[in-house]
Amino acid sequence: MAALPPALRHHDFRIYWTGQALSTFGSQFTSIAMAWQIYELTNSAVQIGLLGLARAVPQMIMLLLGGLLADAVDRRRLMIVTQFLQFAISAALATLTLAHLVAPAVLFAASSLFALCGALEM
Repeated sequence: MAALPPALRHHDFRIYWTGQALSTFGSQFTSIAMAWQIYELTNSAVQIGLLGLARAVPQMIMLLLGGLLADAVDRRRLMIVTQFLQFAISAALATLTLAHLVAPAVLFAASSLFALCGALEM
């Protein structure tokens, strides 16, 4: 077995890195699933672009304010809350999809909220 890179020799960093890798995978999976789902619902490539816009606008706004918030609150707690909210949004989308209750408006709202949480944890 090859030796671990120096950073991964630290137990706490290994836990953080693993969690962040899983979170990134989940976030990317959710983004792709939402784009695929909106295309399946509307059969419109424009709607995929609008979904990206619904994600980009909150990110741009919160990136400006996120630094202020990160300095004002405990960063660890902020990261835990945003990760939990992203999980809750993904779980809600999965539940709505399985119940055949998802609509384009739901996907736009979920995309915006998901992006808002993502921008806060950066």
